[in-house]
Amino acid sequence: MKLSDLGLVFAMILICFTTIRTIESAYTDRILSLNITYNDAVDNAVTDALFMLVESDNGKDIAVNYDEAAKIFFKSLALDLYGDLPGGEEMIKEYVPALVFLTENGCLVYHNEMEETDGNKVIVNKPSELIEYAYVPMDEDHVIYFSFSQHVKVDLNGEIYEGSREDIGEYLNIGLLKDEHEFERIRKAVVSATLKRTLDRYVRMHNELMRDNGMEFEFFVPEEEDSLWVRAVSEPGVMAVFEGFPYMKDGSLRFNKTAFGGARIKKQVSDRG
Repeated sequence: MKLSDLGLVFAMILICFTTIRTIESAYTDRILSLNITYNDAVDNAVTDALFMLVESDNGKDIAVNYDEAAKIFFKSLALDLYGDLPGGEEMIKEYVPALVFLTENGCLVYHNEMEETDGNKVIVNKPSELIEYAYVPMDEDHVIYFSFSQHVKVDLNGEIYEGSREDIGEYLNIGLLKDEHEFERIRKAVVSATLKRTLDRYVRMHNELMRDNGMEFEFFVPEEEDSLWVRAVSEPGVMAVFEGFPYMKDGSLRFNKTAFGGARIKKQVSDRG
């Protein structure tokens, strides 16, 4: 083989290698760009839901509207990811196994269920009942319902006592209510366990539902060690589990994110016009 021929072969190999690297680089850049877009979309949707959640706040009483908050969450997310595509709001719900509102006294989960309407089976998104942060001590005759504060409700043999930990602790002979440090430790553990158990249930339900509808992706519960989880069990707010959203049409790579937005959102009457 002539030297010129070897040079030609080398040049062809170099061109092929460079082309492949260019394609790979473009693919990576595209994924990184989409990742930023998807992250922002989920965070914005949670923020929009939080803003809509509080209808009024006069410093004492807060009126909340979970249905409207859930509605604006899905609308915001669909608009960012699907644009004006018809049916985008319904399609985006397939990737949200749980939209959790962590309230002062329990959590509320918007989830998908199969229902029959006019003889047709349709997937509907609906809220769960309020799931309280309940603690049942071993060998005791009472149930303690925690909150994100020192406020507690105690069910003692069917009698309900409600108030601050200190006040109820003085009235009832319950050791946990008299020990502030142990009370806080148990309270945080119960809130975390309640959230974990709740997410396990609704993610499992969503997997079954999506599997029946042909989706092969396996939805999962976020790790408890995550800093986001620590925030979620420390203050009221909104947690959105968004998983399995494809980067590309072939679905070979999927985006997963759990987002949380907390803190008190105030909307004055002047803000609402």
